[in-house]
Amino acid sequence: MASFNQPYSTWANAYPPHQPPRLDPPATKKESFLFKLAILLGLAYLVWDKKISITLAVAEPNQKAWTEHLSLLGAHFQRPTAQHQRSEAEQLRFLNYTDRFAPVAKAEMRKFGIPASISLAHALLISQGGDSPAAHQACNPFHLICQQVSCEQDHCLQMDSGEKVLQFATAWSGYRAFSKQLVNSPTFQPLLHQQNLSEWALRLQQQFRPKEPAYADALLEVINQLQLRKYDQAEEATN
Repeated sequence: MASFNQPYSTWANAYPPHQPPRLDPPATKKESFLFKLAILLGLAYLVWDKKISITLAVAEPNQKAWTEHLSLLGAHFQRPTAQHQRSEAEQLRFLNYTDRFAPVAKAEMRKFGIPASISLAHALLISQGGDSPAAHQACNPFHLICQQVSCEQDHCLQMDSGEKVLQFATAWSGYRAFSKQLVNSPTFQPLLHQQNLSEWALRLQQQFRPKEPAYADALLEVINQLQLRKYDQAEEATN
């Protein structure tokens, strides 16, 4: 074997040009076809004889987490994190609802001390931007449940789900009923006129959505995405 330090003549003698490497002749098309056919027939026999089995598995996403999040955010968001991407129609519905009911939420904040951003975010999620049956048929964007066994006429409405929700003449009446329910609750009384949104969100989850552990995060995400904190500024200025 020639080394790198030897002259070119030595390399030429070591690798003479008239001795090319030997190559086996390529298989003909017919031989290649017969070889492939034999392999396929062998695999078919083994599968038919149940001696081997072939399983194709595709990794699936965490369906439980995905379903839980979609059930939380309903039609509002479309991806399995708090920061959901919404369709243009859904975004428009959310924005229109916010523009329409922000004055109502601010009025309730001034009277009762409930942050307007919290009321709006809760109504947006529960009513799917004002598109839920309870919001449409009963003017009840918060899906407040009737606890009475026997009710007067027009006091509540039976939903297709079997639940009885309180029925109001206007959505504003629904906001007022929600405000009074929080004001009269020992759970929320320590938070009135306070802007601790994280604590508000957590207690709303515990009170209204105890089986949905991501609800508090969803509330805060809606507040951030739609910049609902600006509606709390009037309350902050008075503190």
